[in-house]
Amino acid sequence: MKNFNTKVWEELGKDEEHSYYVYCLVDPRTKNVFYVGKGRGNRVFAHEKYSEKADWFSLKLDKIREIKKAGFEVKPYIIRHHLSEDDALRLESVLIDLFNYLEIGKDKKVLLTNIISGHKENTSEESIMSVEEINKFYCEDLILDDCKEKVMFVNIGKTSKDLDNVDNPNELWGVTKGNWIDRTGKMQKVDYVAGVSKNIVRCIFKLKKNQDGLNEVEIYKGDTRRRFFVENSKEDDFEGTEIYEKYMNKRLMIMDGSNKAEFMISQWPVRYRNIEKYSQG
Repeated sequence: MKNFNTKVWEELGKDEEHSYYVYCLVDPRTKNVFYVGKGRGNRVFAHEKYSEKADWFSLKLDKIREIKKAGFEVKPYIIRHHLSEDDALRLESVLIDLFNYLEIGKDKKVLLTNIISGHKENTSEESIMSVEEINKFYCEDLILDDCKEKVMFVNIGKTSKDLDNVDNPNELWGVTKGNWIDRTGKMQKVDYVAGVSKNIVRCIFKLKKNQDGLNEVEIYKGDTRRRFFVENSKEDDFEGTEIYEKYMNKRLMIMDGSNKAEFMISQWPVRYRNIEKYSQG
């Protein structure tokens, strides 16, 4: 992993005053910590990038090069996040003093018996996590190849330049529901519509059906445009349902052979699933 995905980046930095974290780098061969630092954004990944510069030298960079030359990858861990800069500096200093005292990094295997327990019980968010775990904690991938729901995905990042607050349900619904050209009739066949920004589902709504089983839509502009109606009057009524939990805040991926690829390409305002496979609106 070379950087955090968009959703994790947003979660880590959503509170500007508490956007710092403290991290450590671990040698996978010995399980020893060899570096402790503080930062925000993608700082935890920067050292490996610097190690690729042949004219940059330090004990830390030499250690990273040694690990990679042996065929291994450095294991970065986020020890605590959502910290103020002062708190991050203080925690970083404490850990460096502690690890130096225990002589971590000199190939001495040290087991901290209090790595789980402490003076207070930690929540999942407060516990130490690998960068892979923190990515999954805040934003799981949803492989659409395994999904059977008929969904219309709307690229709200593409359709609204004035969308300042992607966490506002009313504003999200206003952009997601329309106005859409529907020359093929596919809008009538979907069961859900989801608003997507940066390939992450920011809202999803269940659509209201008429007696013929088709979606109720508002038709305007000479029968060329449509807006959806939802089954529930507000998004809160849909929260907690199986479909909501399945899609909400997930990163949309499809399989490209054995690799995963992003589903919602930025230049496409609308894409459908399980109406016509990978069809473009």
